[in-house]
This record gives sequence, C-alpha cells and structure tokens, in this order.
Amino acid sequence: SYSSFSYSGLKISECSEGQPRHEENLRCEENPRYEENLRCEKNPRYEENPRYEVSLTVKNESEMDGKEIVQIYVAPLTASIVRPVHELKAFEKITLKAGEEKRVTLYLTERDFSYYGAKEGRFVPDCGEYEIQAAASSRDIRLRQIIKFS
Repeated sequence: SYSSFSYSGLKISECSEGQPRHEENLRCEENPRYEENLRCEKNPRYEENPRYEVSLTVKNESEMDGKEIVQIYVAPLTASIVRPVHELKAFEKITLKAGEEKRVTLYLTERDFSYYGAKEGRFVPDCGEYEIQAAASSRDIRLRQIIKFS
C-alpha cells in the first residue's frame, strides 16, 4: 500500500449478558464467497452473543486515499494447553481518504477464547489472561491490551 496508517485509542469493553448480536458481525451477504462456500449463516459462531467489544481509531497519515485491513488477534498469556502465540479472531477492511480517521469496532465471542477439546468433542473455553492485539498484520502489532477472560 502507498498509504500509511496509525492506530490509537484501543478500548475493550465487556458486553452485557443479554446484549443482542451485533448485526455488523452477521453481514455475510456482503461477501458472496461466504454465502456460497461457507454458508456462514449456519456457522454457530454467528449465533453467539459477543463477550467483548474492541474499538480503535485508524487514521490515514498519507496524502493518498487508501485501504487498510484492521486485524484483531487474541494471544493467551496463561493457557491450560499449548496454544498458538496468537490467533486472528476478527478483521475489517476499511477505506480512508487522505488524512481521514475512523473508529473501527469489532466483537469477540466466547469461542474466540476457546480451543477444540478432542476428548470433550466440542469447543472448551480457556479462562485466563489474554493480550488483545490490534494489528495491520500478524507481524505488525500496533496496539495491545491485557484482559482477564473468565
């Protein structure tokens, strides 16, 4: 990309227990590939209420319009089993005009803090401390915040 972007103002809020699903997490119709191949409307991930709202501000620092894919990774700091260093759990592609900034909000569910337990035959929540990372890529982490998932 010919544009450069800055990230700031990472805020992570726990969602209320009865909070309805956020429609912006359910917009699979925007990507026809999802509709045809993954049938994401049947994916149990989309049936869960969000546990955390993750928001941050992205600013296009260049003199050209540009696109950026804002990525949210979850990194277990205390895990009950061996887990990857971090896992991509949410992302959004945004378009910003030169000098423009936008607040981006993404959501994490309980499944984002779970692993597949072969013995249990289901996803098992893994309670503990996690670092939530906002990034331009897996090797370009811009913002970090630690939360306790329980």
